[in-house]
Amino acid sequence: MNRKIFIILAINILSIFLIIFLFEFTIYNFILYEGKNKIRFPDYSLIGCIDSAENQRNFYHEEYTKPPVWLMGCSYAWGYLLDNDKTFAEKISNLTKRPVYNWSWCGIGPAEALIRLYTNKNDKYLPKTPPEYIIYIYMYNHTARHPCNYNILYALKEFGVIDEKNTIFDRLYFFRSIRQNIFNKYHDYDKFMKQMFRAMIKETKKRYPDSKFVILIYSDTDKDVKDGHSPLVKEDYDMLNSDEFWEETKNDGAIIIKTKDLIGRDMDRPEDRVPNDTSATPHPTSEAWDLIVPELAKKLSM
Repeated sequence: MNRKIFIILAINILSIFLIIFLFEFTIYNFILYEGKNKIRFPDYSLIGCIDSAENQRNFYHEEYTKPPVWLMGCSYAWGYLLDNDKTFAEKISNLTKRPVYNWSWCGIGPAEALIRLYTNKNDKYLPKTPPEYIIYIYMYNHTARHPCNYNILYALKEFGVIDEKNTIFDRLYFFRSIRQNIFNKYHDYDKFMKQMFRAMIKETKKRYPDSKFVILIYSDTDKDVKDGHSPLVKEDYDMLNSDEFWEETKNDGAIIIKTKDLIGRDMDRPEDRVPNDTSATPHPTSEAWDLIVPELAKKLSM
């Protein structure tokens, strides 16, 4: 009888394993990759996870000889809905006569930016001269941006930024989906975001000790909160807009600059936002950057 029970249990366990295996294989090859790639097994190595942090690279005026600027952040920094010559990167490059290496991408947050600093996989793309400035353009919607997918969370754990270890379960799509949702729902994002910036600043100092790490806070307003353009409630907005909130990051070594302080007002006028932009938070216009860039360059003595 005991032998029969053992056989039944073994068959059930094997069946569950096969179901999970087929589920994983199908999800990875035919849903995530839509069958476009050769049939393969997921690469959950650290390098495979870092691939998730890859983004389109935009380099501006590499012919300039002054020390370069690195640009990091989301679609605000990338220049969503703007032609290349209308973006922040182009304008700061032209004004300061510095090459700009834009590592930003749409929809990402501080975690993805940090992974870009941790890996040397892209060394062949990096400038020979270390950046004099690393500018991270921050906007308040970043408060809703936990790691965009589990591969980023996996890499953060592997690098020791998050005090957890990856386990064999981290290789299962089903487990990873649950783990990602739990992390996003229950993690204190204010602390997490500061943790990401602290790690970015630390890594910058280690690699480029003479570089200045700048966080440029694009001054969205409480009108965005009222209009539903921001995931924040008014109290959270006020906290994130306060000098006290950024004091810790400033003490870590970042230069904190608000666009409101540069131009004397919030970015709340129609001409500051791209018309008919259906994004959660409408994006900056070329005219908005025309106001901000000269004042930023002056502030940083670029």
